[in-house]
Parts: sequence; C-alpha cells; structure tokens
Amino acid sequence: MQEPTDAAAGIETTEEFKRFRQKNDVFTRAFWDPNVRSDKTDAFFGSYRMEALPRRGDGFTQKDFALRNASWLISDIITDRHADKGQHEGFQAPISNDTPVADEKVLYQCPSDASTEIKKISKFFGSDLCGITHLDERWLYSKRVDVRDMSEVEIGQRVSANLSLYFRRSGNWSRV
Repeated sequence: MQEPTDAAAGIETTEEFKRFRQKNDVFTRAFWDPNVRSDKTDAFFGSYRMEALPRRGDGFTQKDFALRNASWLISDIITDRHADKGQHEGFQAPISNDTPVADEKVLYQCPSDASTEIKKISKFFGSDLCGITHLDERWLYSKRVDVRDMSEVEIGQRVSANLSLYFRRSGNWSRV
C-alpha cells in the first residue's frame, strides 16, 4: 500500500499495512481493555469532570481551573452534542454539520483560486499562516467507536474534496 509520495515523507509501509481501528487507540482502550484500564486511568478521566479543589501551587488555583474549563468549553459542547447517539465528535467521531450544506458547490477555475480564497478567509479569522494538503485516508481510522458501549461502527461521512486544511495562529498549527 505504498504511495508515490511516501518516500519523500520518509514513510515505509508493507503489503500488510491496514488502517487503524479507533477501538485500539490508548484513550479508547482505557475504557474497555483490562490491560490498559486501571485506577489511574479512571482517575485521569474522572479528574476532568470532578469539582475543582483549588490548593496552593501553580496550576491548581481557582483561576487555573477556571481557565482550564473555559478553554475546553467549545470542545465539550461539540464533543457531547451527539453523545446520546454514541458519538463524541472531534475526538472519537468526525464533526457533523450544524446547518445544512448547500446543494450547489462553488466551482473554481483552478485549485490555486480555491487556495487563495481559503487562505484569505483563514487570515480573516485570525490565523497567520494557512496550509492545504492532500488528505491521505490511509491515516484515518477504519472504524470509530460508539461511546455508549465501545462497539465499532462505520465512520460515516468523509471529506469529499480529499484535502486537509491547516492553519496557524500564534505559532500553533490546527487541522480543520
């Protein structure tokens, strides 16, 4: 399953290569696999939802806990909005559309026109750099996890353009 661009990136795969099942990532295994799950992993995941108990010391003040909670707010809202359907979007499932997607696609004369527009929009939203690259689905999970019972389910909707968008804001890269 070697691709022509693999060598340039220093990637070597064999014919035995196959996409990874999300059920086997260490975060998911911490919920179902007795070889990974322990009192410590339960405490780690539980600590995020517990009431903060501020104490003296950097990183443990009331302000520190408030900052931690505020920084995760939007992620939590997105992650938990379809938990009743077994989806933790963003971490254990793709993020679904919040509003209907237009039936008609915007057409560009060439890829560089689309790239220019995306980069302009990225800067409008505050990024200082924006990169666009081919999306290699070999590196996506083959199946996702239903968080209600840790069973495996199909991923669902894929990115149709087969591209990934990366932007940088204040020196940190993020994938969209």
